[in-house]
Amino acid sequence: MKPTGIWNADLGRFAAIASHDLKAPIRAVTSFAELLRTLYALHLKGRGLTYLAQIRINGYHMERLVDDLLLYSRAAVASRAFAAVDTATMVQNVLTRLKPDLGDGVTVTLINLPAIQGDAVQLDRLFQNLLSNALKYRKPDPLQIVIRAQAGPGHTWQFDVQDTGQGIEPEYHQRIFQLFARLHPREVDGTGLGLAICQRIVQHHGGDLWVESTPGQGSTFSFTLPRLPQGA
Repeated sequence: MKPTGIWNADLGRFAAIASHDLKAPIRAVTSFAELLRTLYALHLKGRGLTYLAQIRINGYHMERLVDDLLLYSRAAVASRAFAAVDTATMVQNVLTRLKPDLGDGVTVTLINLPAIQGDAVQLDRLFQNLLSNALKYRKPDPLQIVIRAQAGPGHTWQFDVQDTGQGIEPEYHQRIFQLFARLHPREVDGTGLGLAICQRIVQHHGGDLWVESTPGQGSTFSFTLPRLPQGA
């Protein structure tokens, strides 16, 4: 059996090469579609402009899909050493980036978020994906999101990201973590990889990720992450 370190290196190189080779033709297609729209918009009828717009939309979606596949593959690769991560500061930074999507009627409360041991880049993506998910699947009512931490099993912290959104039917509680799983393929934009990436990141940190949800009332995504070593 190939050693884990060599396997991770091979996986990382494959992901990088695949990303470059896939994204290059996608960018060419979207660039030429944009060029055609710029140069010949006056000569195209409504249907022609609609077709060009659809090419661009699908091209950008495909590019995001390749990016998410790359993130998913890299989430299992031990590239950076774990270090101390202040999750309170990290979540505040994520909320700053998501500010355009928050809008009115969204309240986010942080409770007892500790410093932990982990990969800061991956954990930033974990919190961003979970918060983005809560914002995507909100109801017309005001949305409340609570992120809290408490002592978990063993030497871990358990984090809960709770929202008052649409909720998830029980039969989908496991399926949503699978690759390309999308419960609302047309209504909500996305690649179907967000929660799969979250699960991969948590597993890379030796933890577990699960959901408890009631349709119409909201969802709570919970996961465990390692505590800082004593004296750190």
